[in-house]
Amino acid sequence: MSKFISYLIPILTLAIFILLMNSTPYLKPDDINRDLNNLEKNIDVANWKESQIDIKEIKSNFRRTVSLIQFFVEKDDINNLTNNLARLESSIKSKNKSSALLEVGEARQRWDTIGE
Repeated sequence: MSKFISYLIPILTLAIFILLMNSTPYLKPDDINRDLNNLEKNIDVANWKESQIDIKEIKSNFRRTVSLIQFFVEKDDINNLTNNLARLESSIKSKNKSSALLEVGEARQRWDTIGE
């Protein structure tokens, strides 16, 4: 019986860690994708005040999400997306439509591939 338990504990531990490491797609909320779509629409019509509200909401949602996924994704992925959101916010403040749309596309791509 003790030999069975000595095999069972490491196997269960490994199984739990494997499940946790592969759970990133389930921990990522859809809020950020929805907010990025709203932001892109607002930038297209040059609604800069709404865009500033949207980017603040995206950054807030991302900060909450990072606490859930930080152990399961690479730090570089989180840092790259954080930098991308900062550039996006600056593009919105400067009312640069082409740069803002470029950054929205890059942020969406980074968000979709984070944790893969």
